[in-house]
Amino acid sequence: KGDLSPYSTSFNNYTEMLPEGGFVVCISTPNQLQTEMAISAMEAGYHVLVEKPKALNTAECGSMNACAKRTGKRH
Repeated sequence: KGDLSPYSTSFNNYTEMLPEGGFVVCISTPNQLQTEMAISAMEAGYHVLVEKPKALNTAECGSMNACAKRTGKRH
């Protein structure tokens, strides 16, 4: 865990930040990791910003969309 500024925090492992609570996360990782991280974050109560492409295929997009609908979170 590292402090980048008074308003943001970075983590070496995304699972460490999930219990911290917050409003939104920005996921800037290799594309193949984004879907799992986005779903975990939405399930933990975060809105999610993901870099393009959103996912590697339509199945992953569908999983993210279903999670957003289920949790009421934006992505």
